Amino acid sequence: MLYSTVSSHILKSIAEVEGFNTIDTLTGFKWLGNKSNELIQQNKHVIFAFEEAIGFMCDPYHVLDKDGISALAIGAEMCAYLQSIGRTLHEQLDEISLLYGYHINNNSYVICNKTDVMLRMFNRLRHFDRQQQQSDLTKEKKEPQVLVQYSNKLKSYLGADITDSSNSIDSNELFVYPKQLNNYQINSIRDLTVGIEADFRGNGTEKKPSLPCSSATQMITFYFDNGSEITIRASGTEPKIKWYSEIRKKRNHIEKAKQFTKLDHETFRQQAKQELDQLVEQVVQQFLQPKQNQLIQRETNTK
Repeated sequence: MLYSTVSSHILKSIAEVEGFNTIDTLTGFKWLGNKSNELIQQNKHVIFAFEEAIGFMCDPYHVLDKDGISALAIGAEMCAYLQSIGRTLHEQLDEISLLYGYHINNNSYVICNKTDVMLRMFNRLRHFDRQQQQSDLTKEKKEPQVLVQYSNKLKSYLGADITDSSNSIDSNELFVYPKQLNNYQINSIRDLTVGIEADFRGNGTEKKPSLPCSSATQMITFYFDNGSEITIRASGTEPKIKWYSEIRKKRNHIEKAKQFTKLDHETFRQQAKQELDQLVEQVVQQFLQPKQNQLIQRETNTK
């Protein structure tokens, strides 16, 4: 089964329990469809693919693309089966969450009408040791200090091997990423623009990402110690800087959890959502800096 890398990773969580293989691709069904076709040519059994923007490929041997008709048929079959065993869709979601974890998302965007501002913003995240937020300098003394940590200097794994004709990466340039955001530790990052995937834990490791990289696009993923991951990406078709985030929480003692009520499940989801929302708010304010960069926030994002 396949999913785009900015979509929910619930397929990966299910695969860890059920034993099938999952593959993530870049955003869009041109990547999902082509990768599915490649796997089919290798005699692999491709079952399903989806992306965050509500696209489902349920019949890859006939339609190598998102297809609402086959998705509707499969969805109707699922509803009919659940009705036959006396279970609602919401109850099935609770069952899935118990077995494979609760997956909560917070995806949105800010509008950035100036390309130079967008590039400067991503450049700041790649050279975080050079930056000091003005807010840090003006904090009252009674406020607790926020510990700022930076990664070691990392070198792009693209270098001269990159095939993108628009490559603007200096093979000698070194990159430094944030390792902490207030109380949240950043375990690792993946930067598909400059071709770096680095784990900051222990002695640290780094490698070239498995997904295709291109200096023509801006895309960085941060992996946090609370199980959250957030991807910040510049849209290729609109003046938007998007973020895609997910937190996965799994209950202990599943047998006991099976006795939980609908309210118990919803309370657990809301607690996970609140934790993710708080983290996303800090990422937006400190990494994107909407006020300093004069970004336009969605009405639903503003408080």
